[in-house]
Amino acid sequence: HKTEQSILCPTNPYAASKAAAELIAQSYNHSFGMPIIITRGNNVYGPNQYPEKLIPRFIKLLKSNKKVTIQGDGSCVRAFLHVKDTAHAFINILEKGIPGEIYNIGCDEGMEYSVSHVASMLIQGIKNPEENQNFDEKKWISYIEDRPFNDKRYYISNQKLKDLGWQITISFEEGLMQLIKNS
Repeated sequence: HKTEQSILCPTNPYAASKAAAELIAQSYNHSFGMPIIITRGNNVYGPNQYPEKLIPRFIKLLKSNKKVTIQGDGSCVRAFLHVKDTAHAFINILEKGIPGEIYNIGCDEGMEYSVSHVASMLIQGIKNPEENQNFDEKKWISYIEDRPFNDKRYYISNQKLKDLGWQITISFEEGLMQLIKNS
C-alpha cells in the first residue's frame, strides 16, 4: 500500500496531471511559505454524487430494471469512502494538519471491493433475491471492453490521518444500504 512518502508513479495522463499539481503546490509551500496541505483521496461516494459515477449509475440502472455494465472482467479493486467520513477527514486535516505535509484520505486496509463485488452488493440490496428461489444475479450484469489504463488497485494508507484522531464512521455496506433506501 502507498503512504504519503511513496514515490508517485502515474500510469495515465490524468494521474500525471494530479501529480504535477501536487509538485506545483509543494513548490509554493517551499518557495513562498504558503500554508499548503495536500490531500490524496480514494473514491468518495454518497448522496448527491454525480450520476455517471459507478455506484449511483448502478443503482439507477437496477432500479430501472436494466443491467449494470462492467468494464473489463470486474476484478479491478477500489476503495470507497463515504462523503461524510471524507468531510470529517478534511475538517480534521484543516484543524490538526501541518502545512507542507501530505495526508491520504482513504478507507482502512481490507475495505476494498472489486467492481463485480460492488455490483453484487447492489443487486442483492435492490433486487431482493431472497424472495425468488430462481434468482440469477448474472442476468443483471453485462461486461464490456475495459477502458485503457484502468489500474487494478489504488489502495492508499490512511494511518497518518488516523494519527490525527480521524476514523471511519460509516461502513461501505451501511453507506450502500442508505443510498439504496434514499435513491
